[in-house]
Amino acid sequence: MKRSLIEKVFINDDNIAKFGCPKCKAVKKINTSKYKERANSLRLKYSCKCGHVRIIQLERRRFFRKNVSLAGTFQYEGSKEVYPMIVKDISRTGLLFEVNDVSVITVDKKVSVEFRLDNQEKMQIRRNILIKNIKGFSIGGIFISDPSKMVDRLYEASLGYYTYPESDK
Repeated sequence: MKRSLIEKVFINDDNIAKFGCPKCKAVKKINTSKYKERANSLRLKYSCKCGHVRIIQLERRRFFRKNVSLAGTFQYEGSKEVYPMIVKDISRTGLLFEVNDVSVITVDKKVSVEFRLDNQEKMQIRRNILIKNIKGFSIGGIFISDPSKMVDRLYEASLGYYTYPESDK
């Protein structure tokens, strides 16, 4: 039996989820208000008018997370030691990355990350993050931003455009 991929569909502030059928390209909008009290993530089976059936995963995250595989480095504040990492997903407000050695990382520590986006501009990202969680070799962190700094606003705008779902651009 062929296994289908589960597409993440993000719910906007009006409780509307918008997604397209990969077969006929029809766009569907559904009101998700009835699922509001459920968890932040919910899977639904959707049948398109063309007959294509698939599973969608509704997400209530504030910002879309884009799956990537970007090589980069990180280092603790004040340290000269630089460690390799692979960014696995990224949003306007944070990222998930993998490391070879988690013994050098602790929750609630600040680290500096550096990597290059894989878009046409190949923008170099240098940001400070706060480590929020560690699961196995995966590290989740949020960007530390100062809205009064032009560079932080530029990064946020660039990451917002970079991570915006392709079907909505």
